Amino acid sequence: MKRTLCIVLAMSITLWGKALTGQTVGIYGGVNNASIRGTEGGGLIEYGSVVGMHLSILSEIPLQGRPYVFETGLRWSVKGFHAQAFGLTIDVWLHYLEVPILLKRYWDFFDHVRGYLSVGPYVGMGSKGYFIYSGTFLGLFELGGDGTIDWDDALKRYDVGMSCSAGLQIRRYHFAVSYDLGVINVDKSSDEIYHNVWRFSLGYALPMEELIEGRRK
Repeated sequence: MKRTLCIVLAMSITLWGKALTGQTVGIYGGVNNASIRGTEGGGLIEYGSVVGMHLSILSEIPLQGRPYVFETGLRWSVKGFHAQAFGLTIDVWLHYLEVPILLKRYWDFFDHVRGYLSVGPYVGMGSKGYFIYSGTFLGLFELGGDGTIDWDDALKRYDVGMSCSAGLQIRRYHFAVSYDLGVINVDKSSDEIYHNVWRFSLGYALPMEELIEGRRK
């Protein structure tokens, strides 16, 4: 997994630095609706979603003579899940740093209005995690508290998946809905856990040439 992360990072840096001319750099942020899928709990646990956040610095690299661009950069994303079992509820939030490499296609609708679709893989590394629990265990004992996630004991630190997005660009503003589908099991036990994340984003992007000229003034 470390080798996969290094390869994706190298590809991202290569794409980002290949040619500054024509690139666009943007900052995107918004809300996550995060959950999991898998066999965790053997059917005794009811799962739901938690709300998190995400923030990205991404660059678009145009493909010469084609209506596509590559999009890559760095994304901070809060994943996790909600669970209920035996009278207790637990909410888990997991912070990841991710590198996506996406192929993006634009369509012009009106003046200064474009729609787009993007798809591609991402590789992520967990940085920290925490949980909160509360309830009446088996109807007998009132419990409550919080703690941090032990990555070495409970969960695998690395995550790999596929991202797809649909968005609208109005001048330099972007509005997008994205879905991240984890494809590797992140549980260290015999159960299986895969991440699911819906992201709702607002972004602002500028051509690289304008950013460089702004720094010179």
